Amino acid sequence: MIEIAGYQFTLPEALQFLTATFFQFVINLAFWLIVSYVVYFILFHLAKWLVRRIKGDIDDTILDIVRTPLLVILMVFGFAAAVGVLPLPVQILDWTQRIRNFVISLAIVWAVWRLFGEVVIYYGKQHAQRSVDNFDDILLPIVDQFGRIIILVLGTFFTLQQLGIDLTGVWIALGGAAFILAFALQDILSNMFASLAMLVDTPFKYGDFIELDGDIFRVERIGMRVTELYDTHTHTIIFMPNSHLTNEKLVNLTRPTIDLRTTIDIVVSADADPRYVSSVVREVAVSHPNILAPIPTKINLIGDRLVSALSREDWARVIVYTEEITRLEEEHILNERINALSFHIEQLADRVDVMEEDGLDTEERTVINRELDEIGLQIDAMARQLTRWLMAIRYRMAQPIEDTYTAGMLEVLYQRADDYMAWVSERLGDELPIVGTLPEGDVTQIEVKRAISRLVLRHGVDGFDRGFNDVENRRELENLIRSWDYRVCDLREKLNELYEDTEAGNEQRLDDRVRQFEDWIHTHFKETTPEWKYPAVSLVSYDQDSMKLHLEVQIDDILLEYFGRQSRVESELRKDIRYRCQECGISLK
Repeated sequence: MIEIAGYQFTLPEALQFLTATFFQFVINLAFWLIVSYVVYFILFHLAKWLVRRIKGDIDDTILDIVRTPLLVILMVFGFAAAVGVLPLPVQILDWTQRIRNFVISLAIVWAVWRLFGEVVIYYGKQHAQRSVDNFDDILLPIVDQFGRIIILVLGTFFTLQQLGIDLTGVWIALGGAAFILAFALQDILSNMFASLAMLVDTPFKYGDFIELDGDIFRVERIGMRVTELYDTHTHTIIFMPNSHLTNEKLVNLTRPTIDLRTTIDIVVSADADPRYVSSVVREVAVSHPNILAPIPTKINLIGDRLVSALSREDWARVIVYTEEITRLEEEHILNERINALSFHIEQLADRVDVMEEDGLDTEERTVINRELDEIGLQIDAMARQLTRWLMAIRYRMAQPIEDTYTAGMLEVLYQRADDYMAWVSERLGDELPIVGTLPEGDVTQIEVKRAISRLVLRHGVDGFDRGFNDVENRRELENLIRSWDYRVCDLREKLNELYEDTEAGNEQRLDDRVRQFEDWIHTHFKETTPEWKYPAVSLVSYDQDSMKLHLEVQIDDILLEYFGRQSRVESELRKDIRYRCQECGISLK
């Protein structure tokens, strides 16, 4: 009889010599090597081939993490099993089993460590990027850092116990040391509890712009002890203790929108008419492309600027104004579709309010579903228009055309912009993906990168298409497209929730959920510029020699131009105000 992997096998007389201890060891070792090779082929070739044909990369990541530890566990187990047939002393066999358990435990801890970091935390960050809630942005770093510490500590004790080491004294020593460390590390613990406090009141999340002590920072990372802030003025990283952040007055510039309110002071002579000066200054602000104002009025005023730049043969300005008018026209259509969508949802809420008084019957649910179908079609049309608007932004952000312009170039520029938008319309849903339908999953997936590239990079259309010559500029547009894709996906998801509530018979307060859906569109999707955000001029003070006025404006998007939009817009406004005041005979002080 010979034993292989715990099973007894009877051998013919001619092979009885294999029952010798040495040959049993060799046969068992060879058996486990063959099993290990088969498992290696399954994990590293067959399984890899299968998971690559499944959409998404979470299965690829998990397989890549667990296959090596599984193979190590199998090989160590097989070697220990083969050694077990040898007539070795009990102490050696006992240590063989301990070492086997130690290596297996080490492989398990190593796999759990990688699974936690590369699956749980990695995909948690992807969810946090899409989520509009701030809770996960604060919770995830805490779970990340505490989780790694817990895995490391428990894993170390677990693996050492497999060697037969008594760790009772170590646990007692750690318990006593905890009291000592609590006093020695008061500042660190204070910052840690401050980060936990931010879970309750979340003042910011990753990527938010905050104002602290007069300086503007972007939140890069929220840690257990410190928060990393990017100084947009000096382009440096500031490490701010969490306890300091919880005790300071923070202004979140990204909430509720990415618009930034800024003030410019104007001082004119005392004999000027304050009403006339206010109208001139306000007109200058409204005509700036990056200041929030009524879009139709803005387009008309920019058109006047374009004619003026054309008369001066200022071709750089002519290009800018032509492209900005195209961008604003597309945004105006988008805003109208968003308002129409909001109005339709509001009407649905009013109808549901009446229907749900006596409960919804089958016919009423059918009516509501039909209305939701119409809202879905409106969302699809809005997503197409949103993509056109983003393409107009792309056209504006891309490398300027380096042609020689002549006095008759205005019509050519208009036609060039029209041709570009017509080209975009022809390819939406065909070659170019519509925002909100990009492949879902990890943002580094090759499918997502290719889809965004088709929207961002050079398309190769002769005559009017241009590429990017600045990497940061291109990345900004990629992030912009990705953020809008997330918003449209969330919009469709919330619509599906209304379908589910209707089908499940959850008619109680269904009208409230429909109205919450409408509110979400204005608060988290896109605000269509309320009047209070329009430029405003106020008289602050005056004396015998001068008058001081405040111009308050909202800059449309502080996330673009690598933090330089605010300074650029303020500088251009000051220059335009001086130029316009000189034209109107207003004396500036």
